[in-house]
Amino acid sequence: MPITVKVYPDPILHGMTWDRFYRFSNSKTNRVKSTKCIQEQSGLVELVGFGFGMYLKVSEKDGAICFESQRFFLQCVGL
Repeated sequence: MPITVKVYPDPILHGMTWDRFYRFSNSKTNRVKSTKCIQEQSGLVELVGFGFGMYLKVSEKDGAICFESQRFFLQCVGL
């Protein structure tokens, strides 16, 4: 399936937003948007929205950067 990925800085979260567009054969497009940023206590995290996110482990495999989710979290009202 054809995929388009746009990566650009997010000045509010101080990270990089990954905007992915998955184009299915039935002409529907699914958009997935998330921002990867570094948190002082947690390291690299990926924020999906509505307080939902995941802690990431970064590695290299065959010359490619790999992001592996370690745990998920939900932030509510600063908690």
